[in-house]
Amino acid sequence: MGTIFQFKVTLRNVKPVIWRRFLVKDDITFWDLHYTIQIVMGWENCHLHQFAKGRDRYIGDLVQMEGEVEDEDEILVKTIFDKPGTTIRYDYDFGDGWEHDIVLEKILEVDPGLYYPRCIKGKSNCPPEDSGGPYGFMNMMEILASGKGRQKKEILEWLGDDYDPAKFNLQEVNEILENGIEIDFDK
Repeated sequence: MGTIFQFKVTLRNVKPVIWRRFLVKDDITFWDLHYTIQIVMGWENCHLHQFAKGRDRYIGDLVQMEGEVEDEDEILVKTIFDKPGTTIRYDYDFGDGWEHDIVLEKILEVDPGLYYPRCIKGKSNCPPEDSGGPYGFMNMMEILASGKGRQKKEILEWLGDDYDPAKFNLQEVNEILENGIEIDFDK
């Protein structure tokens, strides 16, 4: 029947903190983990990514890098995450430089009444794609908090009326996880 991994993914270098807690089966690949992180965090899979633990890198076949790398579609997550507390870094969008910490919090029994993957908790909205990384995003949030001005108006036009940095919709994330997503997640 297998076991379930409970992970917490936290976006580095932004305030307020942005994180998600989610459950996956223990026999998924790093490609599957990438796909799940994209959905639970709210990213759109528009950029390259990698997983990094020490000098080891786990990447998709679209990424060409020097050094020791392994194909993320061939490595099972359970070969690296062998006990609670194990941590790995997930980098997304090398231009903006979004870094995430992924921690295996618990190893649980499968609940046959639940679907996996499943998000169980989270805090704050993911930054929009192409928002300039942590520095650019935090700068935008400071301008928005200042209250007025031409820059605020431009940022609001770019973000759209529905962007709320505090918003996290757990139900919406789980509906996407359960039903699939309309994003091109080609490997």
